[in-house]
Amino acid sequence: MLESSGEIDPGRAGREHVSFHSAGARIDAWYLPPQPAPAAGPAPALVICQGFTGTKEEGHYLTFLPGLVAAGYGVLAFDYRGWGKSEGERGVIDPMAQVEDVRSGLSYLETRADVDPERLGLFGLSVGGGIAAYAAAVDDRVKAAASIFGVGDGELWLRALRREYEWLQFLQDVAADRRERARGGQGRLVDPTEELMVASPERRALKGSGGELRTPLACADAILQFHPADVAYRIAPRAMIWFSVRHDPVVPHELSELVYAAAREPKRLVTLSGYDHYGAYLRHRQRILDESLAWFQQHR
Repeated sequence: MLESSGEIDPGRAGREHVSFHSAGARIDAWYLPPQPAPAAGPAPALVICQGFTGTKEEGHYLTFLPGLVAAGYGVLAFDYRGWGKSEGERGVIDPMAQVEDVRSGLSYLETRADVDPERLGLFGLSVGGGIAAYAAAVDDRVKAAASIFGVGDGELWLRALRREYEWLQFLQDVAADRRERARGGQGRLVDPTEELMVASPERRALKGSGGELRTPLACADAILQFHPADVAYRIAPRAMIWFSVRHDPVVPHELSELVYAAAREPKRLVTLSGYDHYGAYLRHRQRILDESLAWFQQHR
């Protein structure tokens, strides 16, 4: 079931406030038409795959949208279920459920008369880069996809953020929570940016400690079991480009290399310079846009 409020935000170049459903939950979304509108026929379109705790309001992701629509693409940006203004259990992080939300977004785009259903793509950021890779592997409606600083393996990502003794304690805490829930308990709620992932100094400086965010610790199991690299061979013949930052302290570049190595042609890996994650979105924005758009143009 699909809905559109018909609301147009005049301050956002014709942005429409729309919604669609995924697994019974109403998903709150924006659709941004290409600017200017194509002279004839429906336009190609991209689904934005948000990152960890990210929503369509996330500033680091919003910075890419003007360039995408200016290049002639319609763009669908949405809040995963349980986040932002979407329905669903608050604070739940389940990458496979988020893959389903992305696929539901593709279904929504197929219903729009101004979108060409034969030219759909994905643009994923951070954890969303892994979600884009997984969705591209299992959904042949995707013609091309981009992963920007993507998580190619949930378990390796969570482990890379911790020292060995912290990793072992984390696994013990997750196992204890699992046993508590098996006994009928509720399980713990944790700050996802501090107790599932571990916030880098850069993230704390930009966003603070999180504080009010609460996610079930049970979500750790869903992240630990998320392995886009295991299905990467299925992306072909769809085309995928990965971007990584050489010394990224939040998502190690090896996690992009892992999925890239497992994928088949057509594929490309672009390694960028830097020692940061969030700042790299802004510093490398133009190159990411230019190379992604060239990739989409070649393979759409």
